[in-house]
Amino acid sequence: MTNYNINPSWEVTLYGTDGKLKAILDNYEGFVINKKLNDVGSYAINFIDDGDERLASPDYWQLDGLARFERDMPYFVGDKGETYTRQIELDGLFRKRTSSISDSGERKIIFEGVSPEHLLSRRVIAANEGTTRADKDDAADDVMCQYVSENCGYGATPESGRYFYADYGDITSKIDAYGVMPGFSVSPNSGIAPNWVGTKSMENLLDAIKDIGRAKKVDFAVLSYVTVDITNPNVSFLDFRFTVWPDYGFGVNRSASVINLANGLNLYGNKPVLFSIENDNVQDVRLDYDRMNEINFVFILGQGDMSTRSVYPAENVEDSTASPWNQIEVSRSSTNSEYVYQLSESANEALSEGAYLESIDFTPFQTPSCFYGYHYFLGDIVSVQFDYALRDYRIVGVTLDYGSEGEKVTLQMESPTREIQGVTPNAS
Repeated sequence: MTNYNINPSWEVTLYGTDGKLKAILDNYEGFVINKKLNDVGSYAINFIDDGDERLASPDYWQLDGLARFERDMPYFVGDKGETYTRQIELDGLFRKRTSSISDSGERKIIFEGVSPEHLLSRRVIAANEGTTRADKDDAADDVMCQYVSENCGYGATPESGRYFYADYGDITSKIDAYGVMPGFSVSPNSGIAPNWVGTKSMENLLDAIKDIGRAKKVDFAVLSYVTVDITNPNVSFLDFRFTVWPDYGFGVNRSASVINLANGLNLYGNKPVLFSIENDNVQDVRLDYDRMNEINFVFILGQGDMSTRSVYPAENVEDSTASPWNQIEVSRSSTNSEYVYQLSESANEALSEGAYLESIDFTPFQTPSCFYGYHYFLGDIVSVQFDYALRDYRIVGVTLDYGSEGEKVTLQMESPTREIQGVTPNAS
């Protein structure tokens, strides 16, 4: 392979929970960033402990303080030369510190954190089943925004309805559940996603959002913003905003399956990205066609006890008939589901989660014509030629490993998720 020796530079800055700049970190040994689509990302940054105040003082590394990783990357435009553009690769909330001493006496410190999507995992959907804050029937992107707003946004107050009733035998108590997160808001959304019907009473908020988004093809993220008051530069803010993109709108289709020979663009009007050994832009490829944990037939267990409990079966017929023995059954409890439409939605979520996917991991070789952060990004659909077959995959994870030898990028890809609509077998 041709060695283009393209190495972006990085800047790592540290902010307090009030949004004030604490430090620009320039003495690290290296770091690893894991970016994940529709999930929680992470970082780990390594230092030699040399007594630097920036490592020792808790005023710098505040719990949930923000570590911002920015990447200055070269990009190329024909023969015009090389310029640079800066991009925020990850904002991470500090959660863990590990100190160690080796046999030789060398001290090291590792700081670790999580992306702002982790905030969603810190809430449950605090509402009794049968209430409008637990049971939803609306466009999926609307439902996701409602759940988030009602449990960690401005609507997460008892006055707005974030409370539930607890039955203690002869006493029924109203339990207030204040859940507003400071500086947290929800972006306006379009309400154009497919309809979602169901209930998520007392479920973890992040898990509920992931389930709905996966079943209805809605991407999501929690974006972070550091702003300075223009009237008083000594005042700053750290804010978060939940945002959704229906129809997998986080990312661009850059597949190379069909190319317009007249202009070199794909069917979506974008410059295609094709990874292949022949294109000199890929190495260390691993392709997984994995049906070991497949689920294609589900029994949803609703309300009732023992012989009177409601049971709703649903089948992914396309996958269950792939072989004479491929009907793979599981049961899932959904006691919050009272009506058939709620049981059906729970079944579709379970089947979508259990459907098999092809996945591929590899290290892209950075070239002037195929460079991460300029030609392709997290969430994009790209093409990979491997074993004489051309396949389209979505970039669902990016790992950026930066150290003394420069930067290494690893991509995690999956075949685009299929929306599964379960079929109920004929009842006798």
